[in-house]
Amino acid sequence: MTILIFLIVLSVLVLAHEYGHFVTAKRAGAKVEEFGFGFPPKVFSVTRNGTVFSFNLIPFGGFVKIFGESGEHRAEPGSFGSLKIFQRAKILVAGVTMNVILAFALLSIVNLVGRPAIVDETNAHLARDIKIQILDVAPESPAEKAGLKTGDVMAGATVGGSIKEFQDISRCPLKLFPEKILRPKKARWVWL
Repeated sequence: MTILIFLIVLSVLVLAHEYGHFVTAKRAGAKVEEFGFGFPPKVFSVTRNGTVFSFNLIPFGGFVKIFGESGEHRAEPGSFGSLKIFQRAKILVAGVTMNVILAFALLSIVNLVGRPAIVDETNAHLARDIKIQILDVAPESPAEKAGLKTGDVMAGATVGGSIKEFQDISRCPLKLFPEKILRPKKARWVWL
């Protein structure tokens, strides 16, 4: 699973990077011969507006092939070499620029949507929707045998006082006590 996630993340980064080169080259008037995802051998390709869009077998990268990028055909229109030096520099920098824009956009979305965070004394005043949530249940543990699942929320317990934070649980005597667990659309008592 980790390898699959790595390949997906790498693919998104590569596509954004190469798309930056592609769009900037097209806008500068350069002829883009091929936009390739992955490295050859070619699996399949489609030609649109004079550019071959190819999907290749080895998924560890990509490329944009611009007419005349090796310095040949300098005098021909649409050649990379025929562009002004500023336009060529812009094309070369566009890939990294797209990666920076992508990173900024993704971080902005994550910060806008929010994410769970651990609360301690220093940031407790910022917390909303405070709850004691089960993060992990050890296999074959009493908690698993009682029916606890990852993601369950502790709503209450009968231990001679209210449970508001994790330390209240750890101060409990080592005995069985009922604990109210909340799950989406249902609450139930379990014995630990």
